[in-house]
Amino acid sequence: MLHATGALILLAAAVLAAQSQAPAGLDTVLQQAEGQRAAYVATFRNVTATETRVTEVFDDRGRVEKQRTLVSNFLVYQSRFDPAVLSEYRIPLTVDGRPTGKPEQDAIKLFGRLARARSTAEELGVLKEQNVVLRSDSEYANSALDILVPRRVVSEYYRKSGKKNGPQSLRLAVRLTTTYADFKRFDVSTVSDIRLPAGKEQ
Repeated sequence: MLHATGALILLAAAVLAAQSQAPAGLDTVLQQAEGQRAAYVATFRNVTATETRVTEVFDDRGRVEKQRTLVSNFLVYQSRFDPAVLSEYRIPLTVDGRPTGKPEQDAIKLFGRLARARSTAEELGVLKEQNVVLRSDSEYANSALDILVPRRVVSEYYRKSGKKNGPQSLRLAVRLTTTYADFKRFDVSTVSDIRLPAGKEQ
């Protein structure tokens, strides 16, 4: 499964490689892209941002039928077992302006489960999120982390329309507009303090 974070990293690497001023052969371009990708991966880990995702559902006439705005804490997590593995996770804060759930407790539960994971596969199971995107446009911006970070991503889902035995066409069914702000780096540490019940000390 290709994680969205991986796609963002590859896109950023391509953008940075394209900024090279002098013409070069294919091997040189690929080496530059790989170098930029490695530098990006090394920096774009254990960060958090505020994510705003607007979902629009369209009717058969192309009009917006439903709309929902979800604001979340967006996390990019680096595996404890494999530094090259980065995954993303979202902790919902509000839906259409109304608070949802208990984000602080959700974050504590998330990192507690990650701390108990015994392998990269188990970590990915905790963070797993599947996305099927038919069309996606991404915008990047400079950040305080000295790397390009996603600023706006628009994803569109299309649905077949037309008569069963007639010509078919694709119509826009759902559009997701996701914006990011306030990218910051966070530190994660786990401390275990195991004590015997009162009166059982030796």
